[in-house]
Amino acid sequence: MYGEINIYTLNRATTKTTIWQGYSYEAMRHITGKQERPLTCYVEDDGAEEIIGRVAGELRLRRFLSLGRYGPAGNAFSLGAGLCLSLNSTENTLVVLDGDVYGNQSERKKHVNSAMTGNQPEHDQQRKTLMRLVRALAPFSDESGKPLSPEQVLHRMLHSLDRESVSEAWREILDIAISIENVPEKHGFVDHIIEHTGESRQVALSKIVELASLSARWPKYTRVVRKWFKSRKATLVLAAP
Repeated sequence: MYGEINIYTLNRATTKTTIWQGYSYEAMRHITGKQERPLTCYVEDDGAEEIIGRVAGELRLRRFLSLGRYGPAGNAFSLGAGLCLSLNSTENTLVVLDGDVYGNQSERKKHVNSAMTGNQPEHDQQRKTLMRLVRALAPFSDESGKPLSPEQVLHRMLHSLDRESVSEAWREILDIAISIENVPEKHGFVDHIIEHTGESRQVALSKIVELASLSARWPKYTRVVRKWFKSRKATLVLAAP
């Protein structure tokens, strides 16, 4: 009957009464004092966690989001298959790949077919659901055409910033990033910055991602996740009217 009747949520505050049309997570927070988190994203590691969290924050959805990690990229398809087979709704769930591995659609389709076998009509539907569930960030490529890792992407974003255009508070960490040119392996592009800041990994990583988000390349890099968040925001009554 939900689609056939009008549902409103009312919250009477000291100065006014706020009205939301439909069931509102924001309204229920005001009424019950508890924050529900209807959105869930699974990512590879803490770097991706900060990136996804930053995109959600830009859209004012961070408080509605739960984040989990699945480890190596191949686990994304096993996790997604398990979620599909659980028979629970995956409408508000996204499994995000870094994009440097299994980033294009043909690669993802190959791994989806391996994770979800069977030749019955319901199996085809499960594979379609899994393809929608597992998405990838959109990294740019190096000179040879190979997709860059998140650490390399963040590093290049920081290098693309004009030092004079960022606030004084950001210049120290930007100077550290610019001073790092060559590292033994890809994680070093971020790990070396964190090491030189002298701050905890969580604090420094958060600052790195926030600063990188000022780059003109940020919207394109995060466009797949951003589009998904916007679709969920439009469907769920998340924000105050």
